[in-house]
Amino acid sequence: MLKSPAIRTYSESIKYIKDNKISNILLSFTLLVLAYGFVTNKTTVIVKPPMMNQTIEYTAGQANAALKIAWGDWVASLTGNINPNSEPFIKSELKKIMEPQIEAEFFSGLNAHVETLKLKESEQIFSVLEADYIPKADIVWVYGEKEEISKRKGRGKPVPWTYEIKVRIVDGSPLVYGFAQYQGEPDIQGMITNFNHTQQKQSDQLDQQVNKDNVE
Repeated sequence: MLKSPAIRTYSESIKYIKDNKISNILLSFTLLVLAYGFVTNKTTVIVKPPMMNQTIEYTAGQANAALKIAWGDWVASLTGNINPNSEPFIKSELKKIMEPQIEAEFFSGLNAHVETLKLKESEQIFSVLEADYIPKADIVWVYGEKEEISKRKGRGKPVPWTYEIKVRIVDGSPLVYGFAQYQGEPDIQGMITNFNHTQQKQSDQLDQQVNKDNVE
């Protein structure tokens, strides 16, 4: 489980954004090492970037939990800290890693949110408190506090917020194929239940198709 301190002041918020830039550089460094594994045809590449507590292992096209959490944290941080001024950059970065199946819905929600911030003359800050990975459901959840800073009303009260992100690694690059967000703490049991329901539905559909083929 990865943790980062809560953000309480505006100056700390600015520092958090700057620190995120450093984190992105470290993440880029890590991905370069992983790419090296592809070039040299190494079966396993293990790396521990500076300032990171966990090693990252890349084996036969699969990423371990640390890598998925790193990408999930990155997506949540970008999405949670989007503002009218940062909108073009953040959207261009997220567009690179969104799968086509969810891209339209994701950016529709993001655009609506930015427009709301503009109307309220507000900016948004999201500070990550915890992040973890649920292997069975292949979901990274990122939990933190979301705040709004309004020109008219000042700083708002922190609101607990959770992002659920599904990411897979394809040819060394991340692809986000599932995204959800909601107010409150992570609903871990709900994530597992939804996964089980989806699996059962797919199994039932497969059985129906097999029975149909047998009849024909």
